[in-house]
Amino acid sequence: MSLLAIAKSVTALSQIEIDIDKDWDAKEILNIGSIVAGMTHGDFVYYDGSILARLPAGSPGHNLQCLGPGKNPRWS
Repeated sequence: MSLLAIAKSVTALSQIEIDIDKDWDAKEILNIGSIVAGMTHGDFVYYDGSILARLPAGSPGHNLQCLGPGKNPRWS
């Protein structure tokens, strides 16, 4: 059984659906649904070195600042 559910008419990566409720064995894919469920327009998902984390959307006029490898992004 496949981990991905891909329709035959998929023309973009954004159209691929991943079954997050499936048993992924030792693949360490955890809590994707909880991150995505609370997202709104402008939110940003990043890997903080151990988990996927969500950075809420910034206010108008703020810029996304990437502080370098190993550091979490932030709005400035």
